[in-house]
Formats: sequence, C-alpha cells, structure tokens
Amino acid sequence: MSQSAAIRVLIVDDHAIVRQGLVAMIENEPDMTVVVKQAMDRKPLTNIGTTT
Repeated sequence: MSQSAAIRVLIVDDHAIVRQGLVAMIENEPDMTVVVKQAMDRKPLTNIGTTT
C-alpha cells in the first residue's frame, strides 16, 4: 500500500503504557502509521493537521 493510502492514526489516552502498546501494535501493520500520540488532558490537540 502506498504511503498516501496508509491509515493515519491519532492516539490519545491518559496512560503512557496504553499509548505505547497501541503504538507498538499499530506500527507492526504495514498499512497503518501513528501520526500523533498525546496524553489525554485539557490542552487542545494542537498537532492535528500538522503532520504529513
């Protein structure tokens, strides 16, 4: 699958171990990539739309 057709994933969770586990599973998939991983807090998700 080409990079432009890859599934782009945003991970938001308040537990670092959960984020790390999800990233590890998703990165093993050839058609998926994690573009943002962030702790769940009251700050806005400012990274959305800033990655390619």
